[in-house]
Amino acid sequence: MFLGLAAPAAAADADFDAGLSAFLDGDYRYAREIWQGLAEAGDANSQFGLSMNHESWRGVPPAAEKAFHWYSPAAEQGMIEAQFSLGVLYQHGRGIARDPELAAELYFSAAERGNAQAQYNLGALYLGGEGIAPDRDLGIAWLRRPAAQRFGRAIQRLKIMGVVLHPSDEEARKVTGAAPERAAPETPPDNGR
Repeated sequence: MFLGLAAPAAAADADFDAGLSAFLDGDYRYAREIWQGLAEAGDANSQFGLSMNHESWRGVPPAAEKAFHWYSPAAEQGMIEAQFSLGVLYQHGRGIARDPELAAELYFSAAERGNAQAQYNLGALYLGGEGIAPDRDLGIAWLRRPAAQRFGRAIQRLKIMGVVLHPSDEEARKVTGAAPERAAPETPPDNGR
C-alpha cells in the first residue's frame, strides 16, 4: 500500500522538476502546461511555480489575482516561500485587498521556519507599526535573525539604526517567539519577557 502511494508523489516530483527545467530554460509556456495539472491536483510546488509565472511576467501578462489564486493553497499546505509571497501580496494589496495584519501573520509563519525575507519584513512591520502594534525592540530582534543569516538588507537597516550586530544573537530568538496578535493589533504580542 505504501509503495502505491509513493509512486504518484514521485511522478509529481519528476513532472514538477521537468516544469522547473523548462522554466529555468525560459520556456515558460511549457512550464505552465506541466504545472497546471499538477497544481489543480494540489501540488504545492506547482502552485507556487504558476504563481511565479503570473507575478513575475514569465510567459504570461502580469496577473496578481492569478498569483494570489495559486499562492493561497500552497501557503495553506505550509510552503514557506508561498506564505512569504502571499504576505507580500496582502501587505501591498496586489491581487487582493490590502491587509497588513494578515501579511504579518503570514510573515510570522514563514519567519518562524527560517525565511530571512519574512523575518526582515516582519521586523519592518514591527518598526513601522503596520498591521501590528509598533514595537522597536521586537522589530530589532526580528531584524537580527536575517542579519545572522547574512541577509544584506537586514544588516544595512540595523547599521543605519545604530544597532550593534553580534555574530550569534540568541536574544533575538527568545524575544521573537510569539506570533503577532490579529484580534487586537494594538496590543503588542507576548514576547517572552
